[in-house]
Amino acid sequence: MKKIITLLIGTLVALSSFSQDKRRENDIKMALACGGVEELAKIKGTWKHVEDDLAFPDKTLPKNQYSLVYARIDKMVQLFKDAIPDLSATEPRWYRGIRGYPYNENGPVPYTANTLYFNYYCNNIQQKPILGDETWSWFQIFVNHYNWFCKKVDEWDINNDGRKIVIYRLPPKVGK
Repeated sequence: MKKIITLLIGTLVALSSFSQDKRRENDIKMALACGGVEELAKIKGTWKHVEDDLAFPDKTLPKNQYSLVYARIDKMVQLFKDAIPDLSATEPRWYRGIRGYPYNENGPVPYTANTLYFNYYCNNIQQKPILGDETWSWFQIFVNHYNWFCKKVDEWDINNDGRKIVIYRLPPKVGK
């Protein structure tokens, strides 16, 4: 299972890079002032944990149990680290997210493993490599929630029987 997930993550990273051809062409041209892409690739990044997202955690989860969720998220992040061993010209950041409420009463706590990938680029004015402050790539693992894939609209009495039912709304499809 771990090998399948590692392969899947690696494939997603590769596919995201193929979809950015125009940006890549521009980056190659800009890199010439710093000695080319090869010089940028000599910069080896490291994984860095940044501040966790605990803005609106589930209030039914006691703080003394956060460590249990953290341990699960840390294992997920390790899958990304295993799948992306070459950090040439890249500085990945990761953080944990415990945000939101369960979809049903006493349901499982929603949490997320978040990874972002910042790249070095050649600043033509300063003629030196600089770490970008905007990322073009990020990957997240959502656990016990759908995030933007499907939003909980409300609890509605759609059958007019006095029982409220949770309704989910899928995001709009392209062209509709």
